[in-house]
Amino acid sequence: MRFLFSIILLILVFDSQVFSQTAFERDLKLFLQKPEYKNASTGISFVEIPKGVKIFSLNDEKLLIPASVMKLITSATAFELLGDDFHFKTILGYSGEIDNFGNLDGNLIVKSGGDPTLGSAYFDVGDQTGFIKKWVDEIRKSGIKKIEGNLLLDNSIYELEEVPATWVWGDIGNYYGAGPNAFTCFDNLFTITFKSGNPGELTEIVKISPEIEVLITENKVLASEEDIDNAYVYGSPIDKKRILRGNIPVHREKFSIKASIPDPAALL
Repeated sequence: MRFLFSIILLILVFDSQVFSQTAFERDLKLFLQKPEYKNASTGISFVEIPKGVKIFSLNDEKLLIPASVMKLITSATAFELLGDDFHFKTILGYSGEIDNFGNLDGNLIVKSGGDPTLGSAYFDVGDQTGFIKKWVDEIRKSGIKKIEGNLLLDNSIYELEEVPATWVWGDIGNYYGAGPNAFTCFDNLFTITFKSGNPGELTEIVKISPEIEVLITENKVLASEEDIDNAYVYGSPIDKKRILRGNIPVHREKFSIKASIPDPAALL
């Protein structure tokens, strides 16, 4: 990853007017000769924008896994299509009638705008459940005190496919394998906290946050003398069961790992 971002930085400061291909190739060869990059696969392409003229390339047609560098492409696309002042909107509404006593004879409807920040730990939102409290306040301000119908979630902004078919089974149960969801909440991840004992002993799950009432866990994580997190979570996007395998360090009162929330909309 460090190598990928190093190359991206080169692209950002690149000036075609002063570019020396010979000097660059020399420096690049020296760079790639570092021990940490000896087994790396490398693909580079410098194109002059907006002419589209290729200035330099190295294995630019090789199939590589782009990893987090792709965030630059998706972020740039979002800025181009949505603009830098775009705000996600989640719409609260209802069907039916509200009587004089504040009883809604109908359904409460939440329409998703694809907001990824609901309950997120990566934004300065304070209490992660604060957005729910704000929604409740707005519902009360509308005069609704009691709902006789159902809570309906409109997720039509996204397709129903949670993850692409090509994603690795060993990834999608873990936090880094959480797929997109119209009702993303709490970053679509939950934390599992273990307590571990002696080497080879089965660990104990002491806490799951946020609580997921329908979640079923099968814990097979063992304590190990290895001082690393080697525990993994397995389960499909909408399956309520999660199988935990691997090992964590011995004699820990609290040791936490993160997993992908099964069906975030249902949790919300």
